[in-house]
Amino acid sequence: MARKRRLRSSPESVWRILRQMAQEIREHEEWRRRFEVEEAARSREREAQEAARRREREAQEAAWRQERKERDERETAAQEALRRAVHRMMGDGDARFGRLMEALTEGDLVPLLQKGGYPVYGDLVRRRGISRNGMTVAEMDLVALGDAVSVGVEVKTTLRPEYVRQFVGKMERFRDLFPDCSREAVHGAMAYLTATESAPAMALRRGLLLIRVVGSSASIVSPPGFEPRNF
Repeated sequence: MARKRRLRSSPESVWRILRQMAQEIREHEEWRRRFEVEEAARSREREAQEAARRREREAQEAAWRQERKERDERETAAQEALRRAVHRMMGDGDARFGRLMEALTEGDLVPLLQKGGYPVYGDLVRRRGISRNGMTVAEMDLVALGDAVSVGVEVKTTLRPEYVRQFVGKMERFRDLFPDCSREAVHGAMAYLTATESAPAMALRRGLLLIRVVGSSASIVSPPGFEPRNF
């Protein structure tokens, strides 16, 4: 049986190994410290770049909002000046101004709807009213007709939430009130000169087309891809 051989190391060898291990530990710690410092610097640089991009986006958005606000204020001021001028020329205001609004809307309505993908004819039904016992129970300012679609239009000088609610109720009874104007698809649209802050968004949520009268013409201002409600 072979005898086991003992490995013996001199004290100098042990100390040399220990010093080498200590040196490797120090080098590793130094490398780790440099890595952490560099990583912290890179992180600060990324954060600074992101903060700069965020400030740039916020500045652009603020400039866009300000530009839009100023444009809306200019349009509102121009429309208010038009209102005052018409009131001065036409005397008693709202009813006759409403007729002028209808005339402006009427002139552009059919081409606007056709361009927006609504196949309506060139003729319009104007001031369609329903009377019972000598009283008008429902009235539609304008109705654009096609083979398969009809669009009832309410014209308001100032679009307000209560007008939106009233018109939605009228459109929900459209097929019963105006059976001769009803088609496979029945949509509602509101034309207006100015609006309170929440009214346009409310009308869009209720599925109504929006037509803005600006100057001497009108344009559809519903967002791209908007799907009107079929009443």
